[in-house]
Amino acid sequence: MANTGIRYWEALKSVLEPTVASQFTAIQHAADLAARALAIGRRLYIYDTGHMLNRELVNRAGGLVAITPLQFELALDNTIAQEPARERPAPTEEEIHGYVNYALTQAGIQAGDVVIIGSVTGARVLPVEVALQIKSRGIALIGLTSKEYSAFAPVQHSSGKKLADICDVLIDNRCVVGDAILSIPGLDVPVGPTSGISAATLMWMLCAEIVDRQISLGKMPLVLESMNLPGAMYRNRDKALQYLASFNSHV
Repeated sequence: MANTGIRYWEALKSVLEPTVASQFTAIQHAADLAARALAIGRRLYIYDTGHMLNRELVNRAGGLVAITPLQFELALDNTIAQEPARERPAPTEEEIHGYVNYALTQAGIQAGDVVIIGSVTGARVLPVEVALQIKSRGIALIGLTSKEYSAFAPVQHSSGKKLADICDVLIDNRCVVGDAILSIPGLDVPVGPTSGISAATLMWMLCAEIVDRQISLGKMPLVLESMNLPGAMYRNRDKALQYLASFNSHV
């Protein structure tokens, strides 16, 4: 079918425009939390259970030096040469609890920091466990998830909660159930997801609002330049050192 790409673009706009309009108040509240934390020398962390935000927002031109990635994984490799891969049982919730507790402790996240958690449904055990432990440490939590998709997904954590039930500020990316939105004749599943593009748009809006608030608070934001510009590597390095010195002076 001709113009299939344009059809996806039109479908995408039909999701993005109402999403931006409906979530701007939540973005402002989230920006208030983050800007106040940065003003007193705290950190802004991002933890994404998918494939998008940790790469999109961290160390990007036009992005904040202060955005700190929170990534951790538990890997096990005890096979011998030529041994077929063995199927292992999924970790129990108790094991995940200990694993998350260790990761958060080693990361040095403290009360006064702000954490953004991105999860399309916010229903799986891991993001919920991270969210619960973040809140138990007195840390502000911003959730990026889809209320529609979350309502469809079954509860998996023993607490009976999902990310949307735990966060201080919820930003709804309005991802539809199944994520993809474009039907193509002859194909039995839709193509063209919305969650990644929506998440990136909402998070860059949040960053812009944080920068604006930092300036209003008299705290000049540290923003990265494109590494393709002459001298940018050194200027970015100096900004990172400046941020770390400011952070360390408040710890």
